[in-house]
Amino acid sequence: MLPHSIPSPEIKEGMEFCFRGVVFTHNCLPCHEAAGRQLRAAVDAMQPCWLSASRILLETKGDILSYMSFPIEHWKRIYSNNILKRLDMEVKRRTNVEGIFPDEASVIRLVGGILQKHGTEWE
Repeated sequence: MLPHSIPSPEIKEGMEFCFRGVVFTHNCLPCHEAAGRQLRAAVDAMQPCWLSASRILLETKGDILSYMSFPIEHWKRIYSNNILKRLDMEVKRRTNVEGIFPDEASVIRLVGGILQKHGTEWE
């Protein structure tokens, strides 16, 4: 997956928004083949301006579209790593509130409870 802040020397400051707009149009499409064609069209359109970035997109096309191999109801949750970041922040917040744990089992119980709560949202 591409990060929200694209680290490329050829994409000038202020142009990231345009770059993301061109690249992430495939997210609106219902199937892997159509999204692959759209991503290829986006790469072709951006090659004159951002050659090295377009090469990276072509090389990582499989990774970018990998979320489409899962059931469509899960796409919203896995095409981005925002859910994992939120979960990580929640675990950090809850463990910081506790401060010091008496033993390893208490940490496992707390983190396990957080993960179990978030796991039920997938069902």
